Amino acid sequence: MQPNWKSALVTGASRGIGRGIALKLVEVGVPNIGINYLSNDEAAKETVDQVKAAGAEAVLFKADVTDLDQIKGMFEKARSA
Repeated sequence: MQPNWKSALVTGASRGIGRGIALKLVEVGVPNIGINYLSNDEAAKETVDQVKAAGAEAVLFKADVTDLDQIKGMFEKARSA
């Protein structure tokens, strides 16, 4: 069954399991993927390139998900994206 989602935000998506989840979401038809990461700019950009190559839009969100203010900022940015 494919989700009927318009977008998804994947935390820790710059590499490993998070990247895999982001790419799987594209595969099942999610057209807009938010890529959250904390420190590895290069890996996060690689994930964005892979998501776009797979056919979805991607937006980067650099934020520490253990910091409430950064989480709020990430969602404010997501709403305006």
